Amino acid sequence: MHTTTFFFCSQHKLVMARRIIIVHPREHYVKACEQELLENPSMHKVSQKKLENLFTHVFNKYKDEGRIIILPGKKDNPKEPDMSLLSKRIKLKENDLVLSDFNSESKFLDHTYPNFDKVFEHIKKEVGLKKGDKLVFGGMSSSDCVEKLALAAHKKGFKAFIDSTITELFYVNLKMMLGHNKPPAIWFEQVPIDSKKLKEKLYGKR
Repeated sequence: MHTTTFFFCSQHKLVMARRIIIVHPREHYVKACEQELLENPSMHKVSQKKLENLFTHVFNKYKDEGRIIILPGKKDNPKEPDMSLLSKRIKLKENDLVLSDFNSESKFLDHTYPNFDKVFEHIKKEVGLKKGDKLVFGGMSSSDCVEKLALAAHKKGFKAFIDSTITELFYVNLKMMLGHNKPPAIWFEQVPIDSKKLKEKLYGKR
């Protein structure tokens, strides 16, 4: 773990980012996280509409800031992102940019990782990043591809942050919060999260 390389956003400290970079938000990854959370008995009392709103919010938190979304490349043309892999939860907007990691899904499943230095250089060229720009990373998963790309950015002189609420840790932390009635230590929001109010929002007042 590269403890001095970049930072997990914590509590209510808002990072003013130049760019939001979401790594590998694959449909099957996101669905698996949602399914695991739904197996928690606490979630059985939540209406389907509220769950849909909650799950849709995760990867659309920065929808108005222009996101850079990284996906595996197509099998027959790795330079083109494979849009069929994109999570249906992500609502693309005109100012979003979807790029390939130059590595097909089949190679990734065979444990062949993308060259993250090359991926970051591609991002830098496409959007005109400059050293010192602040970058917030999210996606799947925080300790794997997200961390690797954030590390590549840091090595190039960029300020790299990981927002845990747009990674798989969102689901893990929500499950923990509902079970223990306290906010997780690495939650990132503009204001501190009140777990009692969150429960009231999900389940209604009792």
